[in-house]
Amino acid sequence: MPLQTEQGSAGVMYNFAEHPTSIRAVAKKLLGAAVDAAAAARKANCRASCGPEQTPHIVFRVAPVALLPKAEQELLCVRLANETGKRPLKYGLHEFSSIEKFDAWIMQFSQGLGADGKLLYRQCGGNCDPSYTFIIAPGESGLKVNTEVYCGFTRDRKNEMFNLSTALRPQCRSIVR
Repeated sequence: MPLQTEQGSAGVMYNFAEHPTSIRAVAKKLLGAAVDAAAAARKANCRASCGPEQTPHIVFRVAPVALLPKAEQELLCVRLANETGKRPLKYGLHEFSSIEKFDAWIMQFSQGLGADGKLLYRQCGGNCDPSYTFIIAPGESGLKVNTEVYCGFTRDRKNEMFNLSTALRPQCRSIVR
């Protein structure tokens, strides 16, 4: 169930200052609204016995708006786009106590910092640009996040805008007979 889609700037100064149109500010706003929507959906669809496993997962996506034409793409990026289009790169389960801590991890990860970020930059090299999908569920101390990355074509560096979107994915309970 789609929730919101907005664009945010990857400009360094915009993000450093957390300008309202920065990726960082837009991500916080969209994630905060998605967490509230997931809680409201759980409350609307559950009775008193409902637990966190019935809370819809949040699907948060971040991808560049503008890519270079296919004829200008490096062969490495074309190969990685084909491979990760079928099998995205996965970066395990992480747990964060708040949206702010998750946001800080995303910023490090997407800039090649920390263990996951360094691995990302090794796996998605050259001038290839990643697109991110974060599957977010309630955790014991906040948010449990699984990360998938599509390593794709080179973005047009003249355009610093990225699409950010959120959606809810309901959880189905298996019926045992």
